[in-house]
Amino acid sequence: MTTIQRNKLNNVIVALATITVIFFIPNNNGFAEEISRTHIIEIRDLMFIPNKISVKPGDVVQWVNHDFIPHTATANNKKWNSELIGAEAKWQMTIKKEIFEDYFCIYHPGMKGKVKVLK
Repeated sequence: MTTIQRNKLNNVIVALATITVIFFIPNNNGFAEEISRTHIIEIRDLMFIPNKISVKPGDVVQWVNHDFIPHTATANNKKWNSELIGAEAKWQMTIKKEIFEDYFCIYHPGMKGKVKVLK
């Protein structure tokens, strides 16, 4: 094996090791589990995009308002509320428990979405 081949092989090994560390971490039981994800919901043209998402406990859901007017992301049952999200602003929450939550914008009730938390 030449030096160039050895260097390329080392680069591949380092890349694979980095990917493994980034996407999986050991939990207290010694088993690997997936790291939490951030899910982006864009607000554009009076819509939540995407309007339905599935997440896991520990994931972060972030709403980014690209409209020129303010909006909210508010659970139908009012368990959570973003308050006002101004133009080009964002708001996020970390998912703590299993929910299957419909939400809407208080100022524009026709804007609706759904966050489903998987086990």
